[in-house]
Amino acid sequence: MMYRSGKGFVRYRLVLVFLPIIVSAAAFMSLRSLCIATHFEEFIPQKHPYTLIHHELESIFGGLNHVSLVIQAKKGTIFQSDILQHVFTATEHLYLLEGVNIASIEGIAARKTRRVEPGPNGFSVRRLMAKPQLSEEEIRELKNYVRGNPLFEGVLISKDKRATLIQADFFPEVPSQAIFNEIKNLADSITHTDIEVYYAGKPILEGWLDYYLPQMGSIFAISAGCIGLLLYVSFRNVWAVVIPCGVSMMAALWGLAGIFLLGFTLTPSTVLVPFLVFALGICHSVQFMKRYSDRVQCGADNTTVAQDVFHDLAKPASISLLTDGVGFLSLMFIPLGIMQKMALAAVIGLGSLFYCVVFFIPALLSYLPPSVFIRSRAEKYRSPVERLLPALATVIVSHHRLVMVLFAGVFLIGLGGVRKLTIGDDGSGSSVLSADAHYNRSERVITELFNGAHPFYVLVRGNVEEALINAQVLCDMESLQEYILKKVPEAGRARSLVEYIKGFNMVFNGFDPAFFKIPDQDATIGEYLFLYSIAGYPGDFDFLCDRDFKNANIKIDLRDSSQETVYAVMRAISEWSAAHRQSRNVKFLYPGGAAGLQTAVQETLRLQIPLTIFAVGVMLFLCVLMYMRDMTMTLMLMLPLFVSITITYGIMGYLQIPITIETLPLASLGMGLGIDYGIYIAARLKKKDLTKQVVVESLATSGKAVVFGAAAVSLSVLLWIFSPVSMEARLGKCLSLLLFVNMVSAIIFLPALFVEKNQRQFKVLKVK
Repeated sequence: MMYRSGKGFVRYRLVLVFLPIIVSAAAFMSLRSLCIATHFEEFIPQKHPYTLIHHELESIFGGLNHVSLVIQAKKGTIFQSDILQHVFTATEHLYLLEGVNIASIEGIAARKTRRVEPGPNGFSVRRLMAKPQLSEEEIRELKNYVRGNPLFEGVLISKDKRATLIQADFFPEVPSQAIFNEIKNLADSITHTDIEVYYAGKPILEGWLDYYLPQMGSIFAISAGCIGLLLYVSFRNVWAVVIPCGVSMMAALWGLAGIFLLGFTLTPSTVLVPFLVFALGICHSVQFMKRYSDRVQCGADNTTVAQDVFHDLAKPASISLLTDGVGFLSLMFIPLGIMQKMALAAVIGLGSLFYCVVFFIPALLSYLPPSVFIRSRAEKYRSPVERLLPALATVIVSHHRLVMVLFAGVFLIGLGGVRKLTIGDDGSGSSVLSADAHYNRSERVITELFNGAHPFYVLVRGNVEEALINAQVLCDMESLQEYILKKVPEAGRARSLVEYIKGFNMVFNGFDPAFFKIPDQDATIGEYLFLYSIAGYPGDFDFLCDRDFKNANIKIDLRDSSQETVYAVMRAISEWSAAHRQSRNVKFLYPGGAAGLQTAVQETLRLQIPLTIFAVGVMLFLCVLMYMRDMTMTLMLMLPLFVSITITYGIMGYLQIPITIETLPLASLGMGLGIDYGIYIAARLKKKDLTKQVVVESLATSGKAVVFGAAAVSLSVLLWIFSPVSMEARLGKCLSLLLFVNMVSAIIFLPALFVEKNQRQFKVLKVK
């Protein structure tokens, strides 16, 4: 009833003005409680089989929040007194960090890193580096011990002796930001003219995201400034800048307050939501401001004009905001926490936008004197867009079939690009950050010097007690490791309990390399483990196996975690199991670790993209059908949208931009936001007598607002390319492209379809 009469709007307009101002003030006060925190679990499908294997590994072996720290000498080798002192200090500092899995700390200065030698009662075990200051003789002795030792060379010390690797795992409940801050401060404290320090790992990546997120504030400010400038150029009126920006800012504040009320934190996903709400608020506000500005020029009463604007635009604006919400809400179906948080926060923001745009703007305009919007003759400047649109309308009317053929051709070209699309980013490092970021440089160094920074874990689950104290089981583990390293070139090295048992056997036989092998007798293996437990440090093997010797893990360090590499390892395990496996006392479950989790994400992407597009398409179709009440016109609105989606993905294919977790929301958001343009155009075109003048008027009013709205949102989103977070930069680039293509389809292709539909009723008129 309110849409039809507008009487309720007039009666309660004072409340409609002050209520959002009060709520916005309260929302602003809540911003002090917002915090920035990234949780990498949000990027991972928690119910995926690979994720479940990873969680089982964590439950048995402790935290697999893996951190790698490389200390590299700029000149000479690491076997220098001052460098070894820094290595010892850094390693000891790790033991003091909150939530560190002490048993997992590896390095030449780690407490569990032992010099194992034959002793009178079995093994003589002492710490490899027991103090920070070493004499020249002690350094020489250390160097000789690790030279050629398969447990050290190429594993903890690079083959050129210029770098050493320190690794540690943290329990999952420890905040990544705390880990990152400690590691970064530690690295900064020991970095000097002779030493370079690199660090990587899941907590480090999360920490860098938190570190960079505040920088997005300046990018958002620049974007808002560009939008304000575009508003002023379009309307030549300060109020036309203040009202849309103020309304959009209120809606963004409500969205931020919603993030706080839902218990969320600002993350790479949720931090984008307030800005998207702001940009969408500008886009929808322009429609109201343009319609009001055009009508008030005729001298009508401001209250009457505001009521008419509310009457004309409330319904299309509501449907448009509903389709926006559908685009965001569809992200709830994606089993990634980061997408679901983004969806919930955005829906709250769009709900506030509905109130602020549909009700607040007309109510506020009804109190402003019309004179502030009436332009003098000297001020009536026609922008290039205003001069272009009538000419464009003439071309569309006269050559509408040619326009349709051109779009069909571009659509077919886009289909060719879609075939070139790839799933997942197979580049080195993390696609979330730029290629030259410190994190990605660190990963490259670790991969180059130590044969991999991407751990692939195999869970060896025992079917019987003490399953690992069995020569056949250990031989199977060794055989599997060798098979993987032979079959998969990207597999750098393998590590498991096997290497330690072989090392004990070699030590017990006078360091003869011929005995670096698994003993034939189970009793011998049990004896080695018993003797070491007497002389060694408790929990030395906790990162390799449980204390009952029932479950173990095999860690394969990969040079990259591309889908092709991970699947190659999985195929190798399957082939080995079919052809070479001997023992049935254990099961081999895989993949776990960072490589397994990334593969889980990529498989989710491959499955969810078509499902998401289909689900959004169906929901949008129903929304548009509810508004248009005409099946043919609904299909006409949807057709340009799917053409735009195809063209955008085609361009991504030609430019070799892969589908990643960053671009996954592209289809949902692009379709939900892109249909807005068509709805506003269709609201003016759905007339029985579609004349050239109607097309001209539609493009001159709604079309101009659509062009500006698309330009404002696309340009502001495009500025995300300057974000240090590659995830935001990539999404901004692709979303900006999609919204621009949607705008072109809405103002050119959609009118051509309407003209074709009504060509028998069309009358040729001359445009004066």
